[in-house]
Amino acid sequence: MPIRFATDSFGSAVEFVEEDLQDPDAPDSPQQTFMKTALLKSKVPLDCTNKAAVESFVITGSEPADSSRRVIFKIDDALYKFQSGQLVAYTAPGGFGDIIKWGNKVSTLEALSNITAFVGKKIYPIIALQAPSDAAEYPTIKIGLVTRSTNEQLTDTVDSPVYELANDTQTIISIVPDIVTTGAGSANVTVRLRHDGEWSSFMSLASAANRSAEAVQFRIAYAVEQVGSDSAQVKSIVVNHTSGQAVTSGDICNLYSTIADYEVGLKSAYCLVHHAPLVDARIEVYVNFMKAPSRRELVQIGTATGSRQELSLGDSNIVADSLQIFADGLPVYNFDFSTELGTVTLTAAQGAVLTASYNYDFGQETWLKMTADNPLPYQDGDYATRFTYSLDEASDNRVANVRIRLIRRSGNATENLGKATGKTQLFVLKHKPKPSTIAFTEDVNFSYDEATGILSCVAAKNTPLNVSYSWLGDSPIVYSFAAGFAVN
Repeated sequence: MPIRFATDSFGSAVEFVEEDLQDPDAPDSPQQTFMKTALLKSKVPLDCTNKAAVESFVITGSEPADSSRRVIFKIDDALYKFQSGQLVAYTAPGGFGDIIKWGNKVSTLEALSNITAFVGKKIYPIIALQAPSDAAEYPTIKIGLVTRSTNEQLTDTVDSPVYELANDTQTIISIVPDIVTTGAGSANVTVRLRHDGEWSSFMSLASAANRSAEAVQFRIAYAVEQVGSDSAQVKSIVVNHTSGQAVTSGDICNLYSTIADYEVGLKSAYCLVHHAPLVDARIEVYVNFMKAPSRRELVQIGTATGSRQELSLGDSNIVADSLQIFADGLPVYNFDFSTELGTVTLTAAQGAVLTASYNYDFGQETWLKMTADNPLPYQDGDYATRFTYSLDEASDNRVANVRIRLIRRSGNATENLGKATGKTQLFVLKHKPKPSTIAFTEDVNFSYDEATGILSCVAAKNTPLNVSYSWLGDSPIVYSFAAGFAVN
C-alpha cells in the first residue's frame, strides 16, 4: 500500500532553532538558517482495518546530506509517534517546526517490526521535509506497509478523498475511469456529487452526466475470485466538466449563418472571424452556394371538414420555415407539417377553402472549404482570421450561407525533459496534458498546475525525465463573425 508524496510544494521559509527545543542532530549552539521546507499531510490512509498483522515499513526515497525527513502519524484524529519501539501520543502541536525536530527518523521506522498498534486502523502519515535552500538535491519519500491477512479477502471498498471541481458550480459532462484488471478481477466505480453544500447518494458514473456539482467523491468496489491470479486497479478517473467559458463539450462545434437569397448570381465569399488565441485547436470555414428555391403562392390544397384532417402539399423538399396555411384567405397558425411526407395536419371551419404558400425544391447543400489567411492580432490579445473563396466562373447560385467549424484537437505525446537535478524543476510541455494521464518512466514526484500550464517535478539526481501524457486542446472561442458575398 504505497503512498507517494511530492516535494514540489517546497516553499522558502526562515527556520529558527529555539533553545528550549533541543534537536539531538542540531549543532550545539542555536543558529538561524534559510531552508527549503515542506509539510505533507496524507489525505489517503494506509488502510489496515482488515489486516491481521502489520509486519514492517517500506520506505523509499533519498535524504541527501544536510537534509532531514521526519514522520508522525494521525490515527483516529489523534497524533502519534514511535518511541522505544512503541506507538505513543505525540503531544506537540503537529506543525512543521516541531515535527522536523521530534518526528520519527526514517531509520527508526525501518527498524520496526510486528507493528500491532496499526492493526485495524487507518493511518495518515504527516511528513516534514527540510533542506538548505542552496542544496544540490532535495529529499524525497514514499511510505508503504507490509501487511498480512489470515483470511482471503476477495472484496474491498475504498472511498476516495473529496475533489473540489471549482470555486463555483460546474456541470458534469462525463466521468471516465481507467481500470486495469487481470483474471476475474473487477472494479466498480460510483460517484456522489456535492451541490449547494448537500451530498447526493452514490450513483453510477453515467447518471452523473449533466448534473451540477461543486465537488465529487468516488467509491470503488474491488472484487476478485482468486487471490494471487486476479487483480484490479483504478489507474485514474477523469472528470470532464464545464469551465465557465465553453458552451459545448465535444471536440467539434459548428456555427451556421442564416441562409439568405441575395437575388443575383454569386461567385465569391469572405468571412472574418474574431476569436480567442487557438491552443491546440483550429477554425475552419465553409461556404454553401445554392440555387434559389421554387415558390408556390396560395395553391389550393383542399376543403376543410371541420375535423382534424391531413392534406398533401404535392411537392417534395419543402422549406419548412417558409410554409404558410390559409383558410378562406385567413392565416392558420395551428397546424403540423411532416417534412418526410410533405403533408399538413390541421382543423378548420367546415367548407373553408384551404390554400398554402411555400418554397420548395431547395438546392442541395455543398460545403466548400474557404482559404484561411494568417491570424492577425485584433484587440486585447484576441485575433481575427479572414477566410475567402471564389468560384471558377459566375453562376446562377443566389442563395448562400457559411459554416464555421470549431475543432479542439487531441492526442498522445511523449517528451524527454532531460535529467533530474535533485531539485524541483519546472517545465512547460508541448501540449496541454490531461493531468490524470501524466506518467514518468522512472520514479519521479510531480504535480501539474492547470492554470499556468507548469509541470513541477523532482527526482534523484540524474534520473531520466521521460514523460508521456494524453492532451486535449482548449475549446476555440468565437466572439463574432461577419460574412459577405459578391458577384465577382
